Amino acid sequence: MKKLNLLDCTLRDGGYYNNWDFDESLVKKYLDTMSKSKIDIVEIGFRSDNSDNNFGAFAYSKDNYLKKLIKDNNFDIAVMVNAKDLIKLSENDFPLLFIKKKSIKS
Repeated sequence: MKKLNLLDCTLRDGGYYNNWDFDESLVKKYLDTMSKSKIDIVEIGFRSDNSDNNFGAFAYSKDNYLKKLIKDNNFDIAVMVNAKDLIKLSENDFPLLFIKKKSIKS
């Protein structure tokens, strides 16, 4: 039987209401709950090379920020990418947006 993976996207979807600017203590409690709930993947927010200061950290989901959040959790992290952001990038720019999964968790 194929294993079913559970994905939670509360932070990404919820960000539409608060410009992806979540209180850090709320995020910590939320991620602790996701870890205990046996969720396989948490979609945290977006990944973009934009730096619009009108949005919070989850609008960009930078690696250094994610490292702080996911230290002790037992799920994978996913981010959404807007196609309009990718269209303007060259193939050489992709490594600037994403690093290897192994590097994030360590």
